[in-house]
Amino acid sequence: MDSTNKLGLAASLSNLGVSYYLQGKAKDALFCQLRALHLAQQIKSDEVVINQLRNLGQTYLLLKNYPLSLFYAHKAMQEAIVQNKGNKVEIDREMAVNYGYMGYAHLLIAKDSNPVKPDSLIPSSKAENIALAIYYLQKGIAVCKAESRRNFLQEDYHHIAEAYTLIGNYKAALDAFKKATELKDSIFSKENNITITNLETQRAIDLKNKQIEIDQLEVDKKRNERVFFIAGIVLMLGIIGIIFRSYNLQKATNLLLNTEKKKVEERTVQLDQTNAELNTTLVNLKEAQEQLIITEKQKENELIRGRISMDIHDDVSAELTRISWLSELVKLKYSKSSAEEMSKLLDKITGASRHTIDKLGEIIWTENPKNDNLENLLVHIHAYVTQFFSDTNFQLAIDFPEYLPSIQINPELKRNLFLVVKEVLNNAVKYSGATQITLKFSLTYNNNYSLTITDNGKGIEPDIIQGGGNGLNNMLKRMQQIQGSCTINSTLGEGTTIVLEGIVY
Repeated sequence: MDSTNKLGLAASLSNLGVSYYLQGKAKDALFCQLRALHLAQQIKSDEVVINQLRNLGQTYLLLKNYPLSLFYAHKAMQEAIVQNKGNKVEIDREMAVNYGYMGYAHLLIAKDSNPVKPDSLIPSSKAENIALAIYYLQKGIAVCKAESRRNFLQEDYHHIAEAYTLIGNYKAALDAFKKATELKDSIFSKENNITITNLETQRAIDLKNKQIEIDQLEVDKKRNERVFFIAGIVLMLGIIGIIFRSYNLQKATNLLLNTEKKKVEERTVQLDQTNAELNTTLVNLKEAQEQLIITEKQKENELIRGRISMDIHDDVSAELTRISWLSELVKLKYSKSSAEEMSKLLDKITGASRHTIDKLGEIIWTENPKNDNLENLLVHIHAYVTQFFSDTNFQLAIDFPEYLPSIQINPELKRNLFLVVKEVLNNAVKYSGATQITLKFSLTYNNNYSLTITDNGKGIEPDIIQGGGNGLNNMLKRMQQIQGSCTINSTLGEGTTIVLEGIVY
């Protein structure tokens, strides 16, 4: 920023600081004045520097910060003497302002009921501050008389009257007060005379301007009359031309309309024929669509039957084969084995039967459309997990929401998410060595879900997570099938956290 711009900015900040000061916003005024002082010192603008030092003193006086107020007042006077060396008029002008201002500051210090901490510029006693106030005010009065500064002189007389009153010199106080009153009346009278003169001058100017406006209106009126007359003739000719042109256009338009009417009639016949063809085509498309819907439903039913068959083959057939094998074994050992061996075989058959029943129950629950909602899915997971750990020493914590909105979900989401949970729990029990299992489910406002399963086991080796066994791969594939993700975070010796995330659909 060049010097000219800095000077302009300093002047603007100075004016803004004065505005804040007059509104009583001392802190805002200080900010503007300090910034203006800094800019003025950078470009070495002596006049602005002196002015800002004096303004800062007045603002600190408003805040009752007397040490800083007097510091800036003395600083302004010193700068004025140095910068105006040899120029008595400018120095006296600054003295007229600063002497009165410093006298007033010491007067306020003496009147302040709160104790003021003394320093190099502030005496410790009230009497000493009053004496300094009278000293500076007397010097200010002397300079103001010589400079004919009636406004500052009136204020100085008023303040010195207060100072004399505080020390009991009522005669001197009355004399000073009378002089202040006389100056005030004189200034007021002089200002009134100036105001009346200005008003009379302004009235004469207004009357002259009004007469000029009237004369101008007369000229404008005559000019407008001529313009309106010419415009009327032009408008009349224009209207005649428009009417004639409209007649010709209407004639040509009628001929064009007759031609287009014939074309439209021919086109209408063609469109009727096309509509008849389209109706026939739509009927054929509707029949094809209905046939396609039937075909798709058949394909969907085939897929469902195939999946159910696969689940029964994978889960139930194996258990039934195991039950059959155990039954044959019972027959073979019936005559040879002891009652204890027979009891163990029968227990295995019973367990396998129960496991098969559970598998069938899971398949039925998965395929039942009534369970295709989020609430039933969480209820089923809660029941399964509770039953899974019922006869173990695991510490189980389940944090599911008490209330969920009624949200229908895709059967694939229901099935795969449940199977992934089963896989995670099986791995935790078999391999992790954990004693605590925690499940937490959350749902955001835009139906994004998160199911977190945490254990305190021994953790998973990093290369196992990266390479992935069959179990891990199956979990990842199932989550991908339902547009979800599976994140595994594990620290050796501290446990494993698996986060299943996706969107309810």
